[in-house]
Amino acid sequence: MAKDNKTIVFILTLLLAVVLQVVFIAADTSETPSRVAVKFSKAFYKLNPAVSDYLCNKTAQNEDGNFFDLHLNNAAQTAHSRGFSTSFMKSTLYAIETHTTKIADDKARVMLEGKTRISVCPFFVWVAQIFHLGETYSVAATIDVIKEDGKWRVCGNPLSIPHI
Repeated sequence: MAKDNKTIVFILTLLLAVVLQVVFIAADTSETPSRVAVKFSKAFYKLNPAVSDYLCNKTAQNEDGNFFDLHLNNAAQTAHSRGFSTSFMKSTLYAIETHTTKIADDKARVMLEGKTRISVCPFFVWVAQIFHLGETYSVAATIDVIKEDGKWRVCGNPLSIPHI
């Protein structure tokens, strides 16, 4: 009889662990203003066209043109003035800390701090960290986020995010 109780307790504990795992996974995949700001910033520093997926309609296509095209053009000009190709302007953002301030139900301001390192390829970042090669730059940015069509989007002037 005692053995049956141990088996039942074990099965209930295992079932509870599975249910909690599902709940934690669902909570982890929910979109929040800070997660959108982090994803946007990582794509921004990688010069990834996915940056446009995180922008509100007003910012993605403003009077100056397409945001990503402007960002890529700025990076290309900076790289050219330094004597490099555009790919040398790619950076990896890491050690990220965020603080979110809710302005309204559909507006938030995210203070983002992190570090960037030049990353021509992902392997370079690991090697550079291990052997202390290259420079590490601190980044601090304020990113305005709004809820548009049920999703959080970066709005305002994302080009004000400091770039190396």
